[in-house]
Amino acid sequence: MFKNPLEMFMKQAEEFQRKFKDNQETLMHTTVVGESGAGLVKATMRGDFTPLKTELDPAAFGFDKAVLEELITSAYADAVQKIFSQNQGKFSQILGSMGLPANMPFPFGGNQSGGSESDGKE
Repeated sequence: MFKNPLEMFMKQAEEFQRKFKDNQETLMHTTVVGESGAGLVKATMRGDFTPLKTELDPAAFGFDKAVLEELITSAYADAVQKIFSQNQGKFSQILGSMGLPANMPFPFGGNQSGGSESDGKE
C-alpha cells in the first residue's frame, strides 16, 4: 500500500515536537554547575539558562574587583557551555531515535563551538 509522504513527514514532525517538548520540560528540572578559578567561583544554572546561585570561596575575595568579575563571568560561561553540551546530546538522541542524522545543529542557533561571531572588541 502506498503511504502519503506528506502524512509520514507530518507524523515524524509531530513526534519530534513531542519529544522536544518533553526534553524542554526535563531541562526545567536539571541544574548544572559551572566553575572558574579552580573552583573558587561556582555558578549554578537551570537547564533553561536561568541563573540560580553564585558561590564564592572566601579565597576569591583576595582578588581585585576586575579579576573577581571575570571569574564570575567565566563560571557562568562554563555553566552555559555545559547546558549546550547536554542539550546537543539530548537533541542527537531524539534525532537518532527518529532515524535522522544525529549531527544536525542544535535548533537554538548560535555557534556551537562556544565562540561568538563578535568578541566585542573593535
